[in-house]
Amino acid sequence: MARIVQTDDDLTVDAPPLRLTFRWDGRRWSHALDVGGRVVASSVEFEPERDDPDRPVSPAYQQLTGQEEPGVARALLVGQWGPHHGSAVFSASDGPEGVVVEADVAVRSRTPLQSLAATYLAGFTSGDLADADPGGVVWDLAGTCSGRLRFEPGGPSCRVSLAEAGRAATRVQASAELAPGAANQRLLYRWVWLPAGTPP
Repeated sequence: MARIVQTDDDLTVDAPPLRLTFRWDGRRWSHALDVGGRVVASSVEFEPERDDPDRPVSPAYQQLTGQEEPGVARALLVGQWGPHHGSAVFSASDGPEGVVVEADVAVRSRTPLQSLAATYLAGFTSGDLADADPGGVVWDLAGTCSGRLRFEPGGPSCRVSLAEAGRAATRVQASAELAPGAANQRLLYRWVWLPAGTPP
């Protein structure tokens, strides 16, 4: 059963074995995904002194609320970076296709975005990788919580990619195909937990 767990310092969207935890760092809400207590992915955040606001590595969120409905738990976020205003809904549910954490990101801009992405540092090595293409990245997890984790686009105008980030990590990114000249852009992606033995 998906639920919201909130403390003074964080908010967790809990849909075992997946837990998506949001933490306030003094400037924005960052988030991390864990499987059975093992952190497997952490958001790579937009840094104003490093990044171009028209090419964010990830949206920046300054406000967060949780919401529960039967079978679904959601984190609702809004934020701003430069001339861009973003909102996102992260929904967690458990269904026939596995446990799913789905992200629906919308951005309204006063100046054109050059790219829209959500980037994560994933704690996997190349040996954990089961499959990778623009339709999804799949890792095998062993141990007490064995199974497969997929990072995949949530719509036809989105894609995912990966690159090495050192010896024991991978950087994965979901990106949107931008609508030329549009003030509103959208990015859809999701994390899916699959039981052991499920094909990639």
